Amino acid sequence: STPSLAQCSSLPTGLSIRLTDSNYSEASTAWRSTSADTALNLPSIALTRRDIATQALHSVFHHDPNAGFLAVLAMAQAKAVGVTRYDGLPDLRATPLGELVDYTVTYTPESSAAASNAVTTSTDRFSFLGPAKITTPPGTFDACKIGTRYQSGAQELYWLVPGKTWVRYESLTAGGARSSREALSH
Repeated sequence: STPSLAQCSSLPTGLSIRLTDSNYSEASTAWRSTSADTALNLPSIALTRRDIATQALHSVFHHDPNAGFLAVLAMAQAKAVGVTRYDGLPDLRATPLGELVDYTVTYTPESSAAASNAVTTSTDRFSFLGPAKITTPPGTFDACKIGTRYQSGAQELYWLVPGKTWVRYESLTAGGARSSREALSH
């Protein structure tokens, strides 16, 4: 059966995901896990990036427990002080197939470090590209294909699977560099 975008965006806790890497900079962060957490005094689902060999923390993206993968509340990097709050992301779970949703995100560092206090914005575009059947190392899945185009010119595609987060990811930088990743296990 074809999953809905709302089903695909769900982000359950307790996932342990191993990923392929497509370039050197991604090789060390090829492990993710999800857990219940809080960010900015709000409940969240933490999607944690760790070094695959050492388990050293790389970063944590905090997602809204209701909207899941499609709604980032905040992000913390291991080497940074504090958390960056994301404001302006709409609830994208009801986006109709093929519709483009433009929105502006404001990134506000919640830090006492003076150098990192700059508030920035980005006007981005989201699209629900439709249902897709995709085969990756863990199996064949009915997925939702989504895309985001950022103000910088970068683009991302995700294949989201209910109960598993994404199983394939492709990106294109503003400079034209392509990369992709696939889940090896969930």
